[in-house]
Amino acid sequence: MPDIRDQLFRSGEFFDPSDVAQVKYEMLRRHRVDGLTVTEVAALFGVSRQTVYNIARDFDRHGILGLSSSKPKARTGPREGWKCTREVVAFAARRRRQRPDVALAELAREVERRFRISVTAGALRYALASRAAA
Repeated sequence: MPDIRDQLFRSGEFFDPSDVAQVKYEMLRRHRVDGLTVTEVAALFGVSRQTVYNIARDFDRHGILGLSSSKPKARTGPREGWKCTREVVAFAARRRRQRPDVALAELAREVERRFRISVTAGALRYALASRAAA
């Protein structure tokens, strides 16, 4: 945690500067209940103003769970490739071994014919590189 200057966390008793959720809660409480400005809270807790705004947003969206380090994240899309499944990548890798000089665009067309899905050459390049790195 950053350099916390708030006196509550200097006592060494109940307030634990290593408890991320407690620190975030106190930051939010100091602003919303005690009336400190975001700038003052940021200075007291050694964080940026944007961090204070982000904590408030997370709390407003997710409640107390929004203050934990394992809070739900906003999903902007699939977490894993939903077209480039293991089966698709294994097929592409096998075809690449059989024909090492095949262009990725052609390989994408082969995947499309075989699996009836549309993938880009870039998606295949990424999927094959990720598989090789694993």
